[in-house]
Amino acid sequence: MTAREKAESLHRQGYNCAQSVLCSCREYGGMDESTALSVAAGFGGGMKCGEVCGAVTGGVMAIGSAVMGSDPSDRRLNAKSAALCRNYIDTVRQRYGVITCRELKSPEHMVPCDKIIEECAELVDELLKNNK
Repeated sequence: MTAREKAESLHRQGYNCAQSVLCSCREYGGMDESTALSVAAGFGGGMKCGEVCGAVTGGVMAIGSAVMGSDPSDRRLNAKSAALCRNYIDTVRQRYGVITCRELKSPEHMVPCDKIIEECAELVDELLKNNK
């Protein structure tokens, strides 16, 4: 099953956008499913207040976990994680013009949650596969 399909399945089961994206790519960072679902629980719906989209934040968490691994003090890995996160966020912003939940759901943009969840999961998966 692809990351996109995993994210879609998780969202259909009722998990929020952040949970769906983080959990779909959790293996890269060695995170178990329960931990991924717990860590991302408060980030859906733009941190429950319409701010940065949960699918975007779930991807940032997946990238950080995968790149940093078990050594969060490694400055070289921290810089690599930051660069990948910027690349990821810039790509999402280029596709949609905005990254906040409130704006994505606005009449101006009307981006369905399923679409951005699936695309974020796929994008994170590609970034992590290509930047081992």
